[in-house]
Amino acid sequence: MSSRTLHRSFQSRFRMGPRAWLIQQRLREACTLLESGEITVDEVAPRTGLGTATNLRAHFQRAFATPTAYRRAFTP
Repeated sequence: MSSRTLHRSFQSRFRMGPRAWLIQQRLREACTLLESGEITVDEVAPRTGLGTATNLRAHFQRAFATPTAYRRAFTP
C-alpha cells in the first residue's frame, strides 16, 4: 500500500490524519497523567512522547488550556 493510500484510508476512518491522531492520543495520556497530580509537566512530556515541556505546553494549549490550569481543574 502506498503512503498516500494509507493516509487516505486513515483519514476516512478516523476523520483526521495520522499525525493529528497521534498527537490526540498523546494529549489524552497527558491529561490522565496531569489529572493524577503526581508528576510534573517536565516528566509528563517525555512519558507521552511529546518530548519537552515546551512542546507539551504548545500542543496542550491548542487543544485545551495550559497544563497547569488543566491540572488545577482536577485537583480536589
